[in-house]
Amino acid sequence: MKNKILYVTNITRTVNTFFIPHMNMLVDEGYNVDCACKIDGEIKLDKKKINKKINFYNVPFTRNPLNFKNIIAFLKLYSLQKKNKYDFIHVHTPIAAVYTRLLKRFFPSIKMIYTAHGYHFYKNSSKLSWIIYYNIEKYLSKYTDVLITINNEDYEISKNFKCNKLIKMHGVGVDFSEFKCINENEKIKIRKSIGLEEDDFVIIMVGEHNKNKNQIQLIRTIRSIQDSYPKIKAIFIGDGELIEKNKRYIKKNNVKNANILGFRKDVSELINISDILCSLSYREGLPKNIIEGLACGKVIIASNIRGNNELVEDGENGYLVNGDNLKEKIVDLYNLDKMYLKKMEEKSKEFSRKYDINNILEELKKVY
Repeated sequence: MKNKILYVTNITRTVNTFFIPHMNMLVDEGYNVDCACKIDGEIKLDKKKINKKINFYNVPFTRNPLNFKNIIAFLKLYSLQKKNKYDFIHVHTPIAAVYTRLLKRFFPSIKMIYTAHGYHFYKNSSKLSWIIYYNIEKYLSKYTDVLITINNEDYEISKNFKCNKLIKMHGVGVDFSEFKCINENEKIKIRKSIGLEEDDFVIIMVGEHNKNKNQIQLIRTIRSIQDSYPKIKAIFIGDGELIEKNKRYIKKNNVKNANILGFRKDVSELINISDILCSLSYREGLPKNIIEGLACGKVIIASNIRGNNELVEDGENGYLVNGDNLKEKIVDLYNLDKMYLKKMEEKSKEFSRKYDINNILEELKKVY
């Protein structure tokens, strides 16, 4: 009989963004695969890409760990396990991982796999985050058969945990076939369609508008340099809870060189028509947006944090920045000799190869 796997994550957005290739591969390998998540009314599952053999169950996880709906989610998972008798449960995202791993207390024969996409405690984070989140993760590790980390810092921390097996993978993978370079004529056409000139120096940020992703830092920086460097432009891709606030800031302060485009399906094209990809998060695991930038051969400007510092080699394929030197590094790249910039772009392509989805799927096969 084929082994049965349940994939668990918080919402449909994470399924669409990360896990469809993983689940499809497991079906192709002969597993029976289901998925449990909160099925968001606004963000539909991308059913065109999902293998029709995969069943989905609506489980009402919330981002607030103390919300009563998470208890309901746990009870639904309990019922699913009792009914379907999964051999493996593979859980992602912190809140889902807390409640899902508790199933191991009631069903000890389950093989519980947890992929940590970046712990909520990390170097230079608050003492409170270490007191709360570190101890939760350490306690729940005893209900974890395989713990998968995606960066070196989390891997080293996890050596103190009680999981049966600890693995480091190269992230969730990016389908490089979707991030092919485009020709100059197409580049000019796309730029024109979003109000950019052929000779603009374009910085792109891709990600949900929230406090952690920190779009406001780039917006403020663009405001401070737009009069002196009118050709430096920034575009922002993604929606999120702070998108309207960021739009209001741009309008109120006349940041004419910053443009929030919102949710887009043509992310690969927009990265390709840009000169620099920027990521200024406070916390990351191994950010997919940077890997997508590397795949397109883009120079990266990123905050000097866990995950980012494994994808960006300072001065080689981009710059790692803190709160004080973002403006300096943007201007440096703008003024950089084009031949040297080209060398940095080639380094990005070179760094990207191990994060290709095909390599990640081979790593994942070994887990099962």
